[in-house]
Amino acid sequence: MLQNLRPVEPCSSVQVLAELDPTKCGVGAVEEEMKNPYYTITPAGERMIDRTAVAKDMILFVAVPSYKECKSEFSQALTLLGEFLTANRIRHLVHFHRGDSVPDMARNMCVAEFLRRKDCNRMLWLDDDLYWPSPDVLLRYLALDQDVIGGNYPKKMLFWDKLWNAIVTTPELAQLPMRDGIRLLKNAAVEMTAKAKPGGRRIEKLVEADRLPGGFTLVKRDVYEQIAAARPDIKYSLGNGDPINEHLFAFYRHVIKDGEWLGEDYYFSELARACGLTLWKDDETEIAHIGTYVYTGDPTR
Repeated sequence: MLQNLRPVEPCSSVQVLAELDPTKCGVGAVEEEMKNPYYTITPAGERMIDRTAVAKDMILFVAVPSYKECKSEFSQALTLLGEFLTANRIRHLVHFHRGDSVPDMARNMCVAEFLRRKDCNRMLWLDDDLYWPSPDVLLRYLALDQDVIGGNYPKKMLFWDKLWNAIVTTPELAQLPMRDGIRLLKNAAVEMTAKAKPGGRRIEKLVEADRLPGGFTLVKRDVYEQIAAARPDIKYSLGNGDPINEHLFAFYRHVIKDGEWLGEDYYFSELARACGLTLWKDDETEIAHIGTYVYTGDPTR
């Protein structure tokens, strides 16, 4: 059943040390055959997810860092996800971290709550301004059993120059079916958030990534444990007696690296890769990033 844990009070101060020095390894692009206990072969020779095995081994902690309110589309998708997990007997709970305006702090508090609960072994990040079309995608993520798997979605901004360039450089645009033409222009006008690793590996419909956004991401428990063990310098405290302090690490923070501003999710990506962990970008699931748009028009028309 879906369950809300107690709300965690936002913290006001933090002391974080250390900068990043991620290791890099050049791995050639290769399509890898997946072999793990969460897939089975049917009598017809088809490869299918073993839902019983997934339900037996996985205990999911769903983290929703939410400053004020959730988008209605997100609420609908979360409800369907809860029903899907329950129907497939996948044990889970949902944790909302409310009222924290600093994304770094909200995410670190969510991870601390996850680590505090020794029974949970997978953490699913869901940002409250996202919408995904089907809960089935999570079953695929769980069965693939990788360190970190993240969905890819657009930034909440339109790049009109890229849209114009697509129009003037695609002579066959007028001959395309309307649906295909609209999709081409829509994709031209946005920039996606996940960054594939040049020459990275491929597994199923996953692509090895250098950086992932944090809004729709499945992370194994030992990912955080390995980073914490390798980087004791990122341990911090709220400066009070809250037991949550035992599990607080700056897995997420904003930094400037080589003159580039890194958001907290990109920082985590580099931190994980520096510890020898692998990130995977989902190239199959289309995820919507819900924002606002100001509509203007020519008043003489």
